[in-house]
Amino acid sequence: MQEILNVIGLKEYAGLVQSLIHVLLILIMASLLLRLANRVIRSFRSYMCNRTDSPEENKRLETLGRVFRYIASVLISVVAGMLMLSEFGISIAPILATAGVVGLAIDFGAQSLVKDYFNGLFLLLENQISQGDVIEAAGKSGLVEKVTLRYVRLRDCSGNVHYIPNGVITTVTNMSRQFSNSVIDVGIAYKEDIDSAISIMREVGASLCRPRISGKNSG
Repeated sequence: MQEILNVIGLKEYAGLVQSLIHVLLILIMASLLLRLANRVIRSFRSYMCNRTDSPEENKRLETLGRVFRYIASVLISVVAGMLMLSEFGISIAPILATAGVVGLAIDFGAQSLVKDYFNGLFLLLENQISQGDVIEAAGKSGLVEKVTLRYVRLRDCSGNVHYIPNGVITTVTNMSRQFSNSVIDVGIAYKEDIDSAISIMREVGASLCRPRISGKNSG
């Protein structure tokens, strides 16, 4: 490398060129590691999904896979950034010390944010909420569209979207686990046969419980 720089007349920039090459290699390695981590997480999620027939477990694995991919990308990016700073002669120790001081300074202000992440992690690990569930939490109810470490995104029956920080979720009512009951008032005229009406309602209820197969017969 030194001889090549001498030939092209960039001897005085040898250190800078080497640092740039090292930074480029760090970026390439970080990109490869990120792709490898995503592939491993997806493969493991697919492997676990193939071992279970439960739709709820599949949704949980999908949510956990997305969270672990996010954590892997953050860790790889932070390590790559620290290595690139060291290549330019910027010491990491003062940055870490400054980060510690700043962390103490904003500790009280960031308590709610830290609480969001911790609560979100336990919500996922304990399988309390999964994408596609219908839940009630923090006074809001609706379909879970997205679950992250920081918040849960709900869409209610009116189409409104609610972003609920995980730190304020103390009780979760999940209406999508195994089974749910619905109480319906049905009026029956006095002249009708009650036993016949009850029999019809039971038949309708049984038909609603049966899975529906849609499609056209070929030929």
